[in-house]
Amino acid sequence: MSSVEEGKQVVQPEATRPPSPRPSSTASSLSSNDDAKTVTEGAPEKDSDNVSISSSTSYPDVIGRRGLALAEDEASKTVYEAWEITYSDDTTDWDSWHVFCGLRFNIKWKSLNDGFIDISPVTCYEQEALADLHEDRMLAYEDEAKAKGRWRGKGKSYDQDMANRVFDLDPDIYKRLQHLVDDRTKATNKTPYHRREWRVVVFDEGEFQMTDALPERRKSLFRRRRPKPQVQRWLVVLRGEEVRSTKDKDGWRLFSRLSNPWWRIDNEQTRPGRLEHREHLKKVQQHNQRKILAARQGQVPQPMMGPPMGHPMGPPMRPPMGVRPVAPLPPALRG
Repeated sequence: MSSVEEGKQVVQPEATRPPSPRPSSTASSLSSNDDAKTVTEGAPEKDSDNVSISSSTSYPDVIGRRGLALAEDEASKTVYEAWEITYSDDTTDWDSWHVFCGLRFNIKWKSLNDGFIDISPVTCYEQEALADLHEDRMLAYEDEAKAKGRWRGKGKSYDQDMANRVFDLDPDIYKRLQHLVDDRTKATNKTPYHRREWRVVVFDEGEFQMTDALPERRKSLFRRRRPKPQVQRWLVVLRGEEVRSTKDKDGWRLFSRLSNPWWRIDNEQTRPGRLEHREHLKKVQQHNQRKILAARQGQVPQPMMGPPMGHPMGPPMRPPMGVRPVAPLPPALRG
């Protein structure tokens, strides 16, 4: 059996495969008996999302992983997610230079444009492990603050230090991390009954490690800081929790830039005018129909009664036959 067929068996095993929408021969034979109603009523109702063959929550993926889903009675439970940011800056090298007395000057640099930023989920942590990691980082920061004598209002809190560290990131990394939090917020707020928000609670800086020990990077005479690794990594832990909920059976109401919350009141107040306008359009349409029918029969229809000539809402006054209309004098020539 090929690997593709094996993957299909993992995604859709025979024991949990959803029933076919077409009734089988056995079901059609039961429809004529009294037991068919009992069988139908006894079957539990299934959500279409849960039995969907393409649902990542109901069925595992090609390597057997299932999606994270809480139970119905855990709506207010806090959820942790671990993500890894991998960053590599563009490689720069000397392009040209001049040498004088063994010293290089007028150096021009060129960039190879080979940098990248990648954010991927880390699924090898349990919820309890991520919660304990968050608590351990907070306790370690408090112990360090107490040791340095800047506790009890004399120093920054753990949350403030976390905000400063994230804000001091490279602009490209900060923007990608902001997009991640925004995507998680949009994905988990598709219901009018709950409001959930995500926050960065752990931000550990690491390094791409290929050996058991990391290389030593010492300071030198001309280098005050330790050089950064070529590929940097950060372990980011996001915390998602419910911050607001409603008990209204219809949930929160929807509005947009062009919505009108007073549309019911406006419709009720303008109803007489709209009905009058509708009746007028109906009369005009009926008159036009009679006019077309009379033209087909060779008859001249009676004109539709309306405001008299000269009325503000009627046709304008016409001059007598043979008399040309005279334009009014300008204000300067009027006596």
